Amino acid sequence: MEDRNSKKEKQKEKKLKKRLAKKRSLTYEKLGKVVNLHLVLGVAAIGYQANLLVDGKYNLQMQNLDIIGGLAWFSFLASLGLLVVSVGLGLICTYNRLIDLRYAALLLEKRIDKASKEDICDFKTKTKNYGEKVWPFFARHLVTFGIGLFFIVVFYFWRYIG
Repeated sequence: MEDRNSKKEKQKEKKLKKRLAKKRSLTYEKLGKVVNLHLVLGVAAIGYQANLLVDGKYNLQMQNLDIIGGLAWFSFLASLGLLVVSVGLGLICTYNRLIDLRYAALLLEKRIDKASKEDICDFKTKTKNYGEKVWPFFARHLVTFGIGLFFIVVFYFWRYIG
């Protein structure tokens, strides 16, 4: 009776591990798509702002600025800086995600090759460390991207509407 229960428990555990691996894979796939989308949008916004600077359509003279002009200028620079930081954090996030996936693949190879426990433990630690770094970078990337977009909206409001 106990033997049959232990078999059921092992099968149940196996199914749960399979589901967890599938969900983890799906999560990483979606994370990659979200980061790529934000990187594209961030680079496009930076390109547009750089075009404003180079094209001369936006007067960069700091002389005789009123309060609204000063706030618009501050919003423009703040959004440009925040979007550059956001793109940098997105690239770091992508790099960490790729390194994490590489170590996970190497860990799987080590397990298939029946490597020593020390090697497996070493790769587990590296995978865990890189995996834990991805999410804080992702969160910071999203926050700086959102604040950067907010400042773009504020810039356009003050510059063209206000």
